[in-house]
Amino acid sequence: IVVLWSFRKFRLFQRAAMSKLKEPDGRASHGEMLRSAWDDYQEAYMNFNLKEVPDFHRRYSEGAVTLDAAVVQLAGDVSGAHLLDTCCAGDAKQAFSWENLGARVTACDISPVAIRIAKGNAYKIGSNVTFVEADAQTLSPILDSSVDIVVATYISWFEDLFLCCRNWHRVLKPTGRLVLAHGNPVMQCLSERDGVLSVERDYFDTSPEYYRFDGTPLADKHGGWKGEREIVEFFHPLTEVINAIADAGFVIRRLEKLATWNNVDREETIPRLPVGMAILAEV
Repeated sequence: IVVLWSFRKFRLFQRAAMSKLKEPDGRASHGEMLRSAWDDYQEAYMNFNLKEVPDFHRRYSEGAVTLDAAVVQLAGDVSGAHLLDTCCAGDAKQAFSWENLGARVTACDISPVAIRIAKGNAYKIGSNVTFVEADAQTLSPILDSSVDIVVATYISWFEDLFLCCRNWHRVLKPTGRLVLAHGNPVMQCLSERDGVLSVERDYFDTSPEYYRFDGTPLADKHGGWKGEREIVEFFHPLTEVINAIADAGFVIRRLEKLATWNNVDREETIPRLPVGMAILAEV
């Protein structure tokens, strides 16, 4: 639903610093919980991006592409294609990157604050990306059969992956394709210390996990965020991912392992194991 970078005990995939919580009583809906947290963090998150890359706007205006090379290769030629980025956040780095590769991009986020900031970034960059406030699970503002490519990332924030895939299929044209890139589910269950692997979570337990979010590693690097919000994330085993895609009517063409994902190399996590995965499917 939103881009809040996941965290478990071993901080894979640039995960946020959080402390595990029990499921709260009387909590807001999961979507509202995530939207509220991301709204609160978004301004600070963009400021941390600018501290990390002071010439952020110039770089993207000059054609920067900050996407995993394997994902770009899997997506194929995007020149002139209408591409939908389902989780853009305020920095919108993925959206601007796909545009710089030649796509006509529409980018969504559940957070209205993220969309406002993304539009401001687009103005400074001179980008033509169209930004739309939308839940990636339903994509209610996106018309049927209107998109050539759907790019889906950060599926830990999508509670109902089957609903997601049905709507991703709905908005795609008859010749459209889905590119889904995410962390390797098996790796999300493991940690390594002194060459010894440990299982940190039950792969078969897909119940929601609740955390206190107090900023991403980018925030930690640049002085920290003063806020703290409750969030939830969802674990999707590989079987669920594949079945959700297939049940929606897609034909799966490729499944690729990724040595890097979200700017994290496997040597920074567990050497010799794939950090991420990417799937290409067609309508």
